[in-house]
Amino acid sequence: MLHTPRPLHAPWRRHAALAGLLLCALAVAPLPAAAQALGRYVGTVKISYGEGGTVQRWAMQAVAKVMIPVTRGDKDRSFAQYEDPDEKASTLLVTQYTTHRRAASPDTGGRISTNDCTLTKPVELPLGLFGGLVIDHKSKRYHMMFVAGSSQTLKLDCVDSESGKHREDQVVDFTLGTHEAGVNFPGLPYTDAAHLTAKHTMVLGPGGTSKHVDTVQEWDLQLQR
Repeated sequence: MLHTPRPLHAPWRRHAALAGLLLCALAVAPLPAAAQALGRYVGTVKISYGEGGTVQRWAMQAVAKVMIPVTRGDKDRSFAQYEDPDEKASTLLVTQYTTHRRAASPDTGGRISTNDCTLTKPVELPLGLFGGLVIDHKSKRYHMMFVAGSSQTLKLDCVDSESGKHREDQVVDFTLGTHEAGVNFPGLPYTDAAHLTAKHTMVLGPGGTSKHVDTVQEWDLQLQR
């Protein structure tokens, strides 16, 4: 039997350290009072996620509602960071989620077992974010990377080719933004720093490329004061 739930590409707790390294590189320090004065980016991120090949596959369609405080800014750059382990301000509406797992080799009877799972109805989860957004006013470009995850799991309805129907808990962890940590990305152009919009396929690091990950996002973020 193949009853082995598997998280998305970027496990929330394990990869939070990578986001921390990003924040250190940006030299962004938490400034609550400044954040209140400089405002926050509020909006949605539509996510289409796929990973894997013929033996194992995962796919997700979701919409994240996010709030990202601006923590520092001057005439050259604006910085926004977010560390929300308590999941107070952002949510993730998962509209589709499917998994497919196939045994790498036949069993003693010559059968190759499979396990397929699906989300039967949309589910909204609390969403924690950890990462940063940088806006360069001189070049009129921006980039961002957030590790995202939920303390709650999805309940998937599954069918195993040997044991039949069952249910699985699925962890939802992923990265969103322009690129993964450790990637030298020049940023996306913008026209208005107060309204960031784009449809963008995340630039992956070596780990994501090797796992055949594809993350297409479409965001609409507006600065509110």
